[in-house]
Parts: sequence; C-alpha cells; structure tokens
Amino acid sequence: DDPFFFGYQIAGQGYPFDDWQVTSEWVGTPVYIVQESRDKLWFYVITPSTEGWVHANTTAKVSSGFIKKWRNASLKNGLNALVENDVPLSDKNGKTHVKSNIGAVLAAGTFDFTYLPVRDSDGMAKMILVRTPKSTIVKMPITVTPQNMAKVMRELVGRPYGWGGMSFYNDCSQELKSLFTPFGIWLPRHSSNQVEGVEHIDLSDKTPNDRIAYVKAHAKPLMSILYFGGHVVLYMGTDGPDQHVITYQSVWG
Repeated sequence: DDPFFFGYQIAGQGYPFDDWQVTSEWVGTPVYIVQESRDKLWFYVITPSTEGWVHANTTAKVSSGFIKKWRNASLKNGLNALVENDVPLSDKNGKTHVKSNIGAVLAAGTFDFTYLPVRDSDGMAKMILVRTPKSTIVKMPITVTPQNMAKVMRELVGRPYGWGGMSFYNDCSQELKSLFTPFGIWLPRHSSNQVEGVEHIDLSDKTPNDRIAYVKAHAKPLMSILYFGGHVVLYMGTDGPDQHVITYQSVWG
C-alpha cells in the first residue's frame, strides 16, 4: 500500500510516479488467481493486460455456474462499455455498488440493464442487474467516427494524470486503451507493447522534419499511434495554414 517514489529531484521520478504501481483494473475484469499471501489479504493475479498483487477483498472467485451465466448473457445480449467516467452502478433498489470509468466492459442485460459482478459474504461472485443513464453506456462496438471519438475524448480530457493507473486515473497508454475499448479495439496496457506486434515504422534515424513529413503523409487520423521515449500519443491530423500535426495524449507535469 505504501508508494515508492525514486526521487523528487529527477523529472518523472517523484509524485505521482509510484514505481510499485503497475496499473488499475476496472470492475468486471476477469483475472486468474495464481497465489494467495500468507495473511490472505492479497492475491497475485494475471489479468488480460498484466500481472501483480491486488487486495483480496477486491476480487471475487467464480463458480462454473457464474462463468456459464456470464458467458450466456454476453453471447445473447452482447457487451456494454462505459463512455463516461465516475458512473455510479446502482441496483433496482438504488444502492450504488461501485463507480466505474471508461474502459470498463460488462455483460449486457435486457433493456436498459447491465450485469455487474459483486462479491458476496463468502468471497464468491454473483451477478446483479444495474441501471445506468443511457448517455453513460453503449453496446459494443460503436462505430469509429470523429463524432464518436470526440464524445469519448471529451469525457477523458481534464482528468489528472495517473502513473500506472494511480487513483484510477490514466497515464498515456491507459488513456489510449480506455479510449479505444468502447470501439471494440483492444490495446495492450503499456506504451511499448502498443506499437510492438503490429505494423509500425521506425523513424528514429530520421531528422525531426523528416519524421513530421512522414507522419503527415502516411499516418491515419484517429487510428495511428506515435511512440517515442516510453510515451504514446494518438495522431489526430493536421490543422491551420501550416498544417501543424495535432495529437491527443495524456501528459504529466
């Protein structure tokens, strides 16, 4: 629980750069429990994005019956993705079980309801139905259009920077991962992984002007990720009489 900051005298090594923090996982994320700590307060888990220790009381174990019910709901009704932040997920009695953010994916229920996994008193997962305002959740995948991308971006802009998902805020790679999730596009969690394993062009041996010229000529607006020095940004296009390159990114400082 204690953060580890390498040193405040070095840029990017003080707050909020907690070197113990790897990422945050949204509610409903499936994980595989590898190990339990001796005091039974922590689980070491593998997630779709990474691995690490989590508080045991934030994780619920699932039965084969739960898995079957969750899969059947997903196959029958599809998946819902949040497109707003700090959305309260409340049951039919008005009890809010958790707030979640863009990047969360849940099994869809019927009509305006969504299934939420919650932990019971025995530490097992059970499914309940929650209702959210229509503006906050969409059936995945939504179509990649400038209008839809702008809607999600407007909800992300202005939030504090969160290294490794600290306090459930986004760093640069989590920002892009969260942005693309409602569109059904899965990105790895970390910046270097978001450019590895896919078609990419290395421009590191080019001059800055040559790099910019190449980006203008070949990058696809809203779909091309630019990577440099452990940082990722999304290419938006060009603007103005001089055709300046416009990018979208989560920055610290």
